[in-house]
Amino acid sequence: RLRLPNELAPSDNFELTEATGENANPFYQSPSIKQPLVSDKAALPGLDLEGRFTYDINTTAGHTYRFQSK
Repeated sequence: RLRLPNELAPSDNFELTEATGENANPFYQSPSIKQPLVSDKAALPGLDLEGRFTYDINTTAGHTYRFQSK
């Protein structure tokens, strides 16, 4: 899975699909934790991922994948 600020186009013969849902790769799974305790006085900045492109790419060991920005 790739998350980038720019849209990509595959430069080789493989499919590039927009990612949806949770990342299927077990290495990147988010653990389930208790709700954090946060002070009412804490000024927490938000995380803005608008304008980002997230792709899922099926890869095979030993292959090279090339991308180019649109």
